[in-house]
Amino acid sequence: MRNITSMLYRGKSEYPRLMLWHLMFMFILLQLSVAFLTNSSAFTIDEAMLQYIGRNWFRHHLIPYTGGVDNKSPLAFAIFGLSDKLFGVNLWFPRLLGIIAQSTGLYFVYKIANQFAGKQAGFIAISLYGFSMLWHSTGGKFVSYTESYSITLIIIAFYYYFNAAKV
Repeated sequence: MRNITSMLYRGKSEYPRLMLWHLMFMFILLQLSVAFLTNSSAFTIDEAMLQYIGRNWFRHHLIPYTGGVDNKSPLAFAIFGLSDKLFGVNLWFPRLLGIIAQSTGLYFVYKIANQFAGKQAGFIAISLYGFSMLWHSTGGKFVSYTESYSITLIIIAFYYYFNAAKV
């Protein structure tokens, strides 16, 4: 037992990295449970629209926005179209990609807070942002929507902006 503990916690420098990945893993599990266990096994209205347009794009080569306008990103149609092409009509692939995108955003929130105020602020930031992603009022179970990707890309852009400003 002592060897396992010494392998896990080799010193103070290893502990924060281990704690970060424990938090990340916990939030991924929470996102999976909220996305797949609190929602019915049917598409939501937005998911059904994204699936329909994505399927028509990939199966029938009907390009989105020819004859109409929508505020959805072509990336969302491509995700659902690719999901349909690879696995048929399904819910799990787009939701899983949304969870991966949101988890990437979690990691970059930690990196931003760590850069400005240290590791403890990073853990607080990742905890606040991670729990807020699960709330009903923030659409916690709608991980396959376009907001999951856009917010993640905005967070990553902020991180790279702050790093470029340091040079």
